[in-house]
Amino acid sequence: MNILCVTGNTRKFTIGATACARQGVTLVQHSIDVDEVQGDNYRYIAEQKARAAYETIKQPLVVTDDAWEIHGLQGFPGAYMKHVNQWFTVEDFLRLTRGLDDRSVSLHQQVAYYDGETIKVFEHTVHGTLLTEARGKQGHSWAKVVRMDGDNGRSMSEQYYDDRPQAEDAQGESSTAEVWHAFATWYGTR
Repeated sequence: MNILCVTGNTRKFTIGATACARQGVTLVQHSIDVDEVQGDNYRYIAEQKARAAYETIKQPLVVTDDAWEIHGLQGFPGAYMKHVNQWFTVEDFLRLTRGLDDRSVSLHQQVAYYDGETIKVFEHTVHGTLLTEARGKQGHSWAKVVRMDGDNGRSMSEQYYDDRPQAEDAQGESSTAEVWHAFATWYGTR
């Protein structure tokens, strides 16, 4: 059972593809530019992203969207992480968060399916912690300063980028894959 996954983010695609494959669903990556609305309603953002992608492709599809909250910074950067990753270096993140007492972070994930009639959004939140020093060599700057619960104390960079064979296997079973498992379970029964 195949479904288009509209994303240019290879890490998100690999997590989704690995998790879905374990349930008999094959994601086919399709990368297009989609104008994304911004704001605080993460479900609405994912729904609009799915609708916009469908208007271009005209085929059933799934999109993914993440929002990050640094609790010590009142939820910054929220839905703007994609842009913040382009602007901030590792040193910027470390400077910004150096004096925080609350170093907890939350990743709010949405996977949205749309076929022109049915819109279905799957949501999952994963928690983690800001590190006080960068760890890992690959991935964007944020990945080097955050560790997610359930990733054996490793930074996202170490867990998902640095050790490629282990990383690809770990992605399908990581806490960040749970939203994809929920989607695949639902999609596989359609």
